[in-house]
Amino acid sequence: MSKKPLFSVSLVTWNGGELAERCIESVLRQPHDLFELIVVDNGSNDGSLARIEARLNRAREEGFSNRIRLVTNFTNTGYASAQNRAFEHGTADYAFVLNQDAELAPDLLETLAGAIRRNPDTAMFAVKLLDASQEGVLDNVGLTFCADGQNRGLAHGEKDSGRYEEVQEVFCPSGAAGVYRRKELEAAGGFDEDYFAYGEDFELGLRLRRMGARCLLVPHAEVTHQGSTTLGAASPKRLRLIERNRVWTLMKHWPLNRLAQAPGASVERFRAHWEQAQSGEGVAADFVSERGLPALVGTTASANLEALRGAPKMLLKRAQLAFQHPLSGRQLDEWIEDFGCTPGDLARGV
Repeated sequence: MSKKPLFSVSLVTWNGGELAERCIESVLRQPHDLFELIVVDNGSNDGSLARIEARLNRAREEGFSNRIRLVTNFTNTGYASAQNRAFEHGTADYAFVLNQDAELAPDLLETLAGAIRRNPDTAMFAVKLLDASQEGVLDNVGLTFCADGQNRGLAHGEKDSGRYEEVQEVFCPSGAAGVYRRKELEAAGGFDEDYFAYGEDFELGLRLRRMGARCLLVPHAEVTHQGSTTLGAASPKRLRLIERNRVWTLMKHWPLNRLAQAPGASVERFRAHWEQAQSGEGVAADFVSERGLPALVGTTASANLEALRGAPKMLLKRAQLAFQHPLSGRQLDEWIEDFGCTPGDLARGV
């Protein structure tokens, strides 16, 4: 009987084409005894599902046997929901969540396994995500956030110049590639499926932090990430989900005595976005160039209205969290001090 794998690699695919196939190949190059692979296809209609299924069947013949599972959804249920389905099918003690536009270094899982052995009490591990489009540039090394609840990749766009070469604590992993211990993941209830996609990784990180979990960056565990390939950086749907989910995160988590500070932080962040748009830099400039300023304002406004419509459900979740795992304003301030950034700095990376 083969021993239980350490990792359940949870990969969500949706119209991924060659990106998804390359991602799967990079997983299959890892040491076979370390992982099982659960692929959840979210209703792909580009022909990639048949190719993925054929490749997984070949992998079974190559010796993976029952360590590979393919779950197919008829429609796109969202990244959060699909990852939760993968968690249900996993058996390993650690879940390694993965985007289809990521490729793993050949020694990634071995490196993570070593970090887990050295840090058995740690529930979350972040990896070093490298920007596939710019050699030597970081995509992120975990997530950071500011006082209005918006998050972004920590060190996004920075040169990989040695600043992140030591194991260190970060707030939480990115959902593009990150590790969660199953015990805490199940206790937290997985990703919030109401989020659909975008910001669900940060929100899960908040819940796990409230439960007392911490996250370590394993800098020599490297993943190359394309980024924004599913919808595109200038997609109105992407912007709507990011903004709506930010407001929902405030509703669920921010202490009342810190909620009053959030609008001011948002004004500062929006001002930085506007300055970027005027100078032709950043995603705000890309959005305005492609869609126009009225679309930017309108999409942001509609996202906030949608967030308000979901307020009753989020406030119920808030009450449940407050009862089980209270969060004080002081604790949130400490997290922002230790792991956060200013709204202006955040705007330059979102």
